[in-house]
Formats: sequence, structure tokens, C-alpha cells
Amino acid sequence: MAVSTLRLGKWFALLASVACLAACLEALPGGRLVDELAVPLPNDGKLLVSYRVRVSTPSFEASAINAYGGSHQKLWDDWGPAKRGNIYVTPDDRIVVIGSGGFVSMFEMHNGKAPRLLKEKLPPTEDGQDWKYLGAFVLSDGGNLVFARPSEMSEHIELLGGGGSPYRLAAQIP
Repeated sequence: MAVSTLRLGKWFALLASVACLAACLEALPGGRLVDELAVPLPNDGKLLVSYRVRVSTPSFEASAINAYGGSHQKLWDDWGPAKRGNIYVTPDDRIVVIGSGGFVSMFEMHNGKAPRLLKEKLPPTEDGQDWKYLGAFVLSDGGNLVFARPSEMSEHIELLGGGGSPYRLAAQIP
């Protein structure tokens, strides 16, 4: 059974097109947005939580935004069961996201200033017991992000065998 050069060329063009589309999806900043939700924060700020899909690995991301600017952070890759993130505000105006698996991200949200991601070592001496739990976001089975206030979803941090976090120890579930 002979395969014509024309047919072979069409198959090659099709495979090259699929590979090109996959590369474009991977190259998009942050990947393709699947869903996003806004969580209102104190001091007229908001936290935009998004779920994005790339060819390699989907991920959760967050942007802290107020009238003076914003700051963006990839939270964690979607590695299976890690589909929840708790959101807190600290007494000194930081916003903290603790995800399943113990992933932690912090943003400073001071009045009159743009939010700033804390990239340096996170405060090692505090345990977060004086933080206010604002609620949690969860990725549903349908791929939608849902936010639940504390009255709708109790605080818990599923570690999923991913180690631990020095913060909110009483809420951690191994």
C-alpha cells in the first residue's frame, strides 16, 4: 500500500499545525484563562484568583489590586488534589493565601501604596493565629472557581502529604 507524497505532506502539515497551536498556548503569558473570581479585601482592594491552563501544567494565580496598582503571583501548579486556597488578612495589612499542600503567598496591601508581593523569606516568627480568615476559593469539578465565606466553608488547610506550613497550625489537616 503506497502512501502518496501529497497525503504524507498533508499529515505533516496537520501535525505541524497542532504542535504550533500547543506552543502558542504554552507561550501565552499565564496560559489560557479558564476561570477567574474577585475576592473583596479590606481597604478597597481585591484579590483576583485565576485558574489558567498551559500545555505543560495548569496553575492557580493571584493578583492583589487596589487603586494604586497591582501585584501578581503564580500560586501553585494544579497537581491533582490541591484545588483549594484559604485567604487571610493580617493585622499589618498583608493578604495571605495558603493553598492545599501548604503553599503560601503574601502580599502587602498598605493604604496609599500599590500592593507588593513579599518575595523575601516569609516571616518565620509568627504563626498566623491573629490573622482573619476571609474565606476560601475552590476549583470545582467543572473547572469553575468558587469563593466561600467563612460562614459557608470552615477553615482547613489540607497538606496532602506536601509537608507543612508554619502558619495556622490548628487548621492544618495532614
